[in-house]
Amino acid sequence: MKTRKRTQFILLLVTLGLLVSMIISFTPSFGALFGNQNNTTEDPSALLINGQAITENQVAIARRNPPFQTNFEGEVGKDLDTLLVDNLIQTELIRQASANEKVTGAEVKQAVNDWRDSQGVGGRKNDGEYINLINRFGYTDASFRDVFKEQLRMDKYRESLTDSVEISNDEIESFYEVNKNRYLSGEQIIAREIVLDDSDKAKQVLEELKNGTDFAELATNNSIEKADRAGALGAAKDTTEPKAVGRAALPTAVSSAAFNLQAGGITDIIEANDKFYIVKVEKYLASGPQPLDDVREQVKNDALDAKRAGVFEITMTNLRQEADIEIPETSTISYDNSAVAKVNDSTITRAELARAVYNNPQIAQALRPDTTQIITSLFKPSILESLVDRELAYQGAQKLDAKFIGSKDTIALSALGYISKDATVNDDEIKEYYDSNIARYTIPAKAVVNRINFDSQEAANSFREKMIAGKDLTSSMEELAGTQVDLGTVNPGNLPSELDTILFRTDAFSKLPDSAEEISDVLVLTEDIPLEDGASENIITDEEANSNNPDDATNADNATTNTSNTEDAVIEPQTKKVYVVLIAERSSEVIRPLNEVQEQVEAAVLAQKQQDLQTTWLDELRSSAEIETFISSEDLITTPDTSSTVTTTDEGVFETTPLPEETAPADHNNSMGN
Repeated sequence: MKTRKRTQFILLLVTLGLLVSMIISFTPSFGALFGNQNNTTEDPSALLINGQAITENQVAIARRNPPFQTNFEGEVGKDLDTLLVDNLIQTELIRQASANEKVTGAEVKQAVNDWRDSQGVGGRKNDGEYINLINRFGYTDASFRDVFKEQLRMDKYRESLTDSVEISNDEIESFYEVNKNRYLSGEQIIAREIVLDDSDKAKQVLEELKNGTDFAELATNNSIEKADRAGALGAAKDTTEPKAVGRAALPTAVSSAAFNLQAGGITDIIEANDKFYIVKVEKYLASGPQPLDDVREQVKNDALDAKRAGVFEITMTNLRQEADIEIPETSTISYDNSAVAKVNDSTITRAELARAVYNNPQIAQALRPDTTQIITSLFKPSILESLVDRELAYQGAQKLDAKFIGSKDTIALSALGYISKDATVNDDEIKEYYDSNIARYTIPAKAVVNRINFDSQEAANSFREKMIAGKDLTSSMEELAGTQVDLGTVNPGNLPSELDTILFRTDAFSKLPDSAEEISDVLVLTEDIPLEDGASENIITDEEANSNNPDDATNADNATTNTSNTEDAVIEPQTKKVYVVLIAERSSEVIRPLNEVQEQVEAAVLAQKQQDLQTTWLDELRSSAEIETFISSEDLITTPDTSSTVTTTDEGVFETTPLPEETAPADHNNSMGN
């Protein structure tokens, strides 16, 4: 697969994942209520939607919210203006549609009280703080409650659209089949543990295990945890058979060691949380789709949510088609919702693209005047290609022999899942992938290192001899005036070359008694001596350098110039020899055999084959589709968004009218499963 195609595919998934949740993102939440202030008759209209005004003041308040609060020039500024106005239009349309929903005073009171509690101004004793807080944003208590009443109306309207939506067993099963990768189990192990609070005891138990003593028996007799269950992880009380558990069942360091034993076996002693763990892995269970029966309730809820989102999306499309939108000549807003791409008969608008770009959390976080160029030149075109792929997948879904439900984004993702659901993997492919990606299955060499420094070789040699003889480290080091530096756990390339070489490329170490640690030969290193404050004896000015030849006119000139100038001073580095001994517990590089990582490799190969199938399908759709993209402002075509056409009236007002019937979106009843 070409890199470009793979990149587009990954971007497609990222974009779709974001857009699935954006269908109702314009609906105001309690955290954004300050953008819905009551209008005043003096406040001029910035936008008219079905005759209802969005005022300049409302637009100004909406600009206080990210990402609109910063003024950007050029293309980014134009995008954000379009997105801001589009959000306002969508919010106003649903507000108007919900006008007949009934909301009681008790519901408003409860909603306001909940909000006050969330802001720390709940209860009568905080009435003054509450009033001060909302006054800062131009609200009275009455106008603030009106805002909540509007919000509750919109919530009820949205619920009324979807409350009657039901999901059938066929739809549940179909949704599961095309979205299996959403229901993967995490990797699990069936295992037992022995937990001890004494290091020496742990070493003794590990030695007994190596000599063949039964693990369950040792756990029962020694473990400070789960002894009553013979150390069985996941076992219920009064049972001794282990059940499958995930990584969270063990401390992080312990689970890492245990889950690395994919072929089964016993870990070394792992210290975590001041305890010492030994784990026996009886069976490793790779990640994979969970059976439908195990996740049926979750699938049902997900399918129902998807179907409801689809109903809501179609409703909003219809509201937009029927809307009468005008922008007065005196308005300060700019709204260019021209097409940025066409895929067959469908149009992708500037607002759609802007929503996908600037609602991306990573892009939103990085959005600054100095990053606009990379966003518009790199990310924006890539995300547009992803939206084109999304549209292709959605259109292609209509031709597949399957039932898809949900919004456009959900259907597109489901179609990709359907296309790749029958991918299989054979042993030769697994072996080839393993051989080609051996680094992924290689545990690098590592060492846990302490560095001991001495001022003389005699002291370093003496310390080394004491340690090999089994003397105490601390007392030996203090006796010989050594200093210790804990270098922690390191891998090849982490340390300066001299230390890296001796640790990982030589065997210049001797074993320490009764320990997994080794001690190195003495290293002689040359290090710079840092200058102390005021150490002027090491600074030679140009004047001093030239004083040896006072008759030299040039030197005399230099001396005169630098008499009081130390900026050009030359600092002579001072060095000393340091005698170093390393004490380390070293582990060699380990290439995990294929039989140990078989399921992990198989999952990677399967994912790649699924991606290949999906990309091939998208390429086939692309080859037979009529696609045009218009990303730059110079190339933007005048085709408006899919919901309306814009004309200029005699009064200098932009007026939006619905498209003719034949251009309306096709009936999606089949896709919706209704």
